[in-house]
Amino acid sequence: MGLGKTIQICSFLGSMASSRKLKSILIIAPATLLSHWLTELSIWAPGLRRILLHNSGEYNRTPSRALFRKLDVWVNNARADRVNEPIDERDLEEQDPNLFIGTGYVVLTTYENIRRHAEIWIAHKWSYVVVDEGQKIRNPDADVTIACKRLRTSNRILLSGTPIQNDLRELWSLFDFVFPGRLGTLPVFLAEFADPIKRGGYSNASPMQVQLAYRCALVLRDLINPYLLRRQKKDIEEITRMPGKTENVLFCKLSARQRRMYEAYLQSDEVRNIIRGSKQCFGPIIMLRKICNHPDLVCGSDQAAYESFLRNGFVNEEDIGDTSSDDDSSIMEVEEENLVERSGKLEILAKILPLWKKQGHRVLIFSQWKKTLNIIQHFMNVQGYKYERLDGNTNVGSRQNLVDKFNSDDSIFAMLLTTKTGGVGLNLTGANRIVLYDPDWNPQSDAQARERAFRFGQTRAVTVYRLITAGTIEEKIYQRQIFKTAITNQVLQDPRQRRMFSQNDLRDLFTLKRDVSSMVKGGDGVTETGEIVKGRGVVDVENINDEEVGDNKETIEEVLKSKGLAGIFDHDVIDKPFAKKSLTADEMELQAKQRARKAATALAESLTSSEHSKFTPTWTGSVGAAPKRFGGVTKASIAVGRFGNGGTNNAPAGNSGEKQINVGQKLALTSSSLLDQIQKRRNDIATGGESAADAPKEDEFAIQLMKRIKTFLKLYFDKCGKGPSTTEILEEFSDVNSSDAALFKSMLKHLAVVDDGRWQLKSKRV
Repeated sequence: MGLGKTIQICSFLGSMASSRKLKSILIIAPATLLSHWLTELSIWAPGLRRILLHNSGEYNRTPSRALFRKLDVWVNNARADRVNEPIDERDLEEQDPNLFIGTGYVVLTTYENIRRHAEIWIAHKWSYVVVDEGQKIRNPDADVTIACKRLRTSNRILLSGTPIQNDLRELWSLFDFVFPGRLGTLPVFLAEFADPIKRGGYSNASPMQVQLAYRCALVLRDLINPYLLRRQKKDIEEITRMPGKTENVLFCKLSARQRRMYEAYLQSDEVRNIIRGSKQCFGPIIMLRKICNHPDLVCGSDQAAYESFLRNGFVNEEDIGDTSSDDDSSIMEVEEENLVERSGKLEILAKILPLWKKQGHRVLIFSQWKKTLNIIQHFMNVQGYKYERLDGNTNVGSRQNLVDKFNSDDSIFAMLLTTKTGGVGLNLTGANRIVLYDPDWNPQSDAQARERAFRFGQTRAVTVYRLITAGTIEEKIYQRQIFKTAITNQVLQDPRQRRMFSQNDLRDLFTLKRDVSSMVKGGDGVTETGEIVKGRGVVDVENINDEEVGDNKETIEEVLKSKGLAGIFDHDVIDKPFAKKSLTADEMELQAKQRARKAATALAESLTSSEHSKFTPTWTGSVGAAPKRFGGVTKASIAVGRFGNGGTNNAPAGNSGEKQINVGQKLALTSSSLLDQIQKRRNDIATGGESAADAPKEDEFAIQLMKRIKTFLKLYFDKCGKGPSTTEILEEFSDVNSSDAALFKSMLKHLAVVDDGRWQLKSKRV
């Protein structure tokens, strides 16, 4: 699929340049894909001069304003010399292709280069900007995202097989690059679309939340469809001629050593501090994931280090002398049998690889960490397998050669890759077996990795095995992957998705489930994930259809002999559309439709600022704005969301939306302080301590505004049986001066609470 999209873009850009409709093109891609783009451009767009600005380039060029000026002069002169320049197949056969270079130029670089030299790239005007693997700018607050959005061009193409990796906030960020303003400002988008859709996906969601999520997903899909061309393999006719692909999850048991270490760490001070909320959880999560992969990643093979970890929850170097858990040399000295027995995952892998080698298959093994690959690499060396390795330390210029060598040399049994480096853009059709050794929080990272072999040009059926340690944090990560995939499908595919996980299910990270029996000892093969999905996708090994598993039957039979297997799960059910359910009550459906339409209106209203114009990056995240065309952002111009839902009241950064009001005292008060003072004065007035006439004008205005808010909320509730939405409140109080926005916001929160997008007086709330 990656090859197809590259050819299409190159052909399109080449034809546009030869027709004199554009002259300067910028292509941004990961470093691994730069050589691939250069190759395809030379074939499909020979009229474009190709300039690579990266340290892997022939001249090691860096961007500069002078270079871009020279390129503009060159293309103008080249076009003047070639007034009539049709390019067709006959021309290319009879003439040197370099003869036609002069219709335009294309600059290729990486995201990191854009980030480092942002002002230079932004200063130049581009005819077209193409962003490959566009999920790199999914974080709206990242420097590279802001730099890309400020590029001076109105013609933008973003290529990504994974537009939503974690949540809908990322989809907003991608669309804000392609069509700034289409999805409104970020705070309004989150409040009106992302949050309702997410809440409706939980298993404990109310019927109204489910219906609202469905309707919002429909409206959102209609908003993005005109600007989104989504081509999946299943939608392409040629895919029917490709061999099949199956994907299973092998739930592995913890070895005895792993379980003792896991339990010891859960009782450590590190985890206790997290539960108390006094420590960040990132480090401990990494520690638990390392234990799941292989205990040697934590304490090596040294027995003293292992015992120290059991006592302390960490390796105390004073107990064991000069031993470091970061030293990989100890791994290389361990006998293969002990190395395998210490890890449930490696035991399963040791069952699979010899069989695949015997069957003539070739395999890709992905892991998140290079140190995990070190352990697998040692196992491969002991077995005598021929392999290649590609990770972040692999020279960028040699990566494509490494890929070509693997695809053409059948004697290479395996390639070891890190998910981040080897999981994007590469064409590794030489392999037909894939092992994802550990899960990523981001489901699309794993999805990208598994597609490296299942691409056009593959001639054999592809099998993917995910290794997940049952009952541990890895199974929680996998469950979150399923939930995120459901949200993606809800917006981009079928808005009616099955609800599987509650919010509590996703937070229970620092627990360890009981040790279930392995399947070889009579276990039923149902893990926690199987229980949550109510058995859907759990593989019944006693009733396996031989036709469905094909030549994988022997592999499954071999894996079933392992005492480390806790269960098998068919991951393909996650990517298949869920069965549709009947609609809820008519009244609920009608309300959901109305709410979804109002959500769309709220997006449009969030962009009513006079400073907004089409194709202007209007919001670079939660609190950033770009007031000028092509992103002329200044540090002083930071917009704060009006009433917490977007808008642009242009409050200076750092004031948290609190308006300073002079109330006749020496020191100005914030709106919250003013409310306290107003309440005190009202009490004084009620008790005769002060007359209303003595109250300052600012107090009188605030009192009247508070009464007006309270009256509106009460009348609305009495009439409709529910509170107004934020949009309806803004419409009612549109006459309030923007300078009083912070005061209004504080009063509203003082009087009412928001529940399911509706404001309700605290006195009316049950």
